[in-house]
Amino acid sequence: SSEKILNAFHNNLRLKMVSKLAYEDGLTNLYNRTSYQEIVTKIETEKTPTVVVMMDLNNLKFVNDTFGHDDGDEMLIYTATMLRQAFKPSGATLYRIGGDEFVAFVQGDTAITKCENALRELERLYREFNVTTNTHYKIVIACGYAYYDGLEKTDEDTLEEVIKEADSIMYENKKILKQTVYLNIMV
Repeated sequence: SSEKILNAFHNNLRLKMVSKLAYEDGLTNLYNRTSYQEIVTKIETEKTPTVVVMMDLNNLKFVNDTFGHDDGDEMLIYTATMLRQAFKPSGATLYRIGGDEFVAFVQGDTAITKCENALRELERLYREFNVTTNTHYKIVIACGYAYYDGLEKTDEDTLEEVIKEADSIMYENKKILKQTVYLNIMV
């Protein structure tokens, strides 16, 4: 009957919504931490050569504390939009794994070149945003990346160690950015 068809349709929509919430960040529509953990396992299992890009949005706590969480959420949404635009040509998958922490996985023969191009474009996008958009804050994104070749000849070659290396490089970049841009967080 038509009622059964309608119920099945609604149940299917609910199932899709629950599945989406389980694997996507509701605010940014990027993949979430659950998806991130699954892709890490898949990359390790399949030994897929991958560039791991760790990213951190500077000054989100300051924006939340000073201007409110609506502005902080807006800042995260703008950042996710820039990430999608910058990394789209690389075919990367993008994740929000924490409040202000993002990850991209870039794969393929020219992954390092694709990653470097995406990071240059990302910086161009947020610099342009900071000049042209009327907000209470500026967007600055610290980044670091490292290459996982999938060979794991030593303990330092594991995906976990490569992620730590990318994270460490990102934190070094964050320190440099804070020193040079620290007072420029507000427009």
